[in-house]
Amino acid sequence: METRNSPFSKHEDRISKLPDTLIHHILSFIDMKYAVQTSVLSRRWRHKWKSLGTLNFDDGLFNSPIVGNSFVDFVDKFPQCLFTCKSLTKLALEMGGKESSKIILPDSMSLPRLKFLKFGSLSIYDEKVTDKLFSSCPALESLILIDTRVTDYDMNLNISSLKLKHIELDNCGYFDTWESGIKTIKLYAPNLTSFSCKDYMSQDYSLENLSSLFSADINMVVEEDYETPEFYSKLPVEVKELYAQHMMKFLRALYNVKDLKLSSGFLEITFSSGNIGDYWEAGLSLPCMLHHLKFVEIREVLGCVNELKLLEILLKNSIVLEKVILFSSTSEQNSRSRERRIMKFSETLITFPRASTSTLILFRF
Repeated sequence: METRNSPFSKHEDRISKLPDTLIHHILSFIDMKYAVQTSVLSRRWRHKWKSLGTLNFDDGLFNSPIVGNSFVDFVDKFPQCLFTCKSLTKLALEMGGKESSKIILPDSMSLPRLKFLKFGSLSIYDEKVTDKLFSSCPALESLILIDTRVTDYDMNLNISSLKLKHIELDNCGYFDTWESGIKTIKLYAPNLTSFSCKDYMSQDYSLENLSSLFSADINMVVEEDYETPEFYSKLPVEVKELYAQHMMKFLRALYNVKDLKLSSGFLEITFSSGNIGDYWEAGLSLPCMLHHLKFVEIREVLGCVNELKLLEILLKNSIVLEKVILFSSTSEQNSRSRERRIMKFSETLITFPRASTSTLILFRF
């Protein structure tokens, strides 16, 4: 109830009198669907949502019995000014499903202040458009792509940015290389400090000038998680050699990294091909490769020979290595067999010579 001396009348619109910066801050906490709906409140609110610094889209709010399956239509009807917004700093667009949804980006884009970009479950049908998208974001610092692909046949996904500091790629390739729309995922980011990648070994990566990289989290699989040495041994020789080449090229591009996390499958496929494994060992032994490495974490360790091969190389050549953490696989059912193998694995590992006398090896079995 208003008091008699109140400066505000009963029907006065106090929210509209708030400063623009405060209104933008309030709208940044709600999904874009509701932010756009504020445009009907009054003439002042009509274009308020267009100048938001943060845009968040959740397809779940659009795919309801009331609204219908209208999320893509909603995005397609965005005015051109969205992609030439001078004040936008964060854009997150996620479809949320397993199947990718097609998005058509405009020919003209300019997002000079955008620092954070996230796409989820989207398909982009033109390599040139993705090139233009990243080049239109000169201030981009963080990029997250989840289940997002360029689906033109035999096309590349090119990510080139001088300001990029963090990138997360999750399932941006395809299990079957013959079905893949992306020929190569190319990354050029000289100021990148953090890199996370979960993908298929069939996907080719070209990583260029990652000289500032501090941490890398790499989880590569053939077709599913929890793959076993027996599974890898049954792969055709030519397939193992192709995947091993991909993994070898990938890891050598991380030469300057200090904090490295790997999946066990990454190691198993690399050393399961004899010729590739020998060449890989020679490459890792080069002086420039492991001189900065301080922390190593390997997940889903099975206690097999190929895992020992890489660990022996790391311990022998990493002169500033401080800590190695090994997490045992949780997918095996025969616990006694697992325990015997892990015990033998551990006993062998502690006998390896170390370039750094301060290296600590921790087992999480």
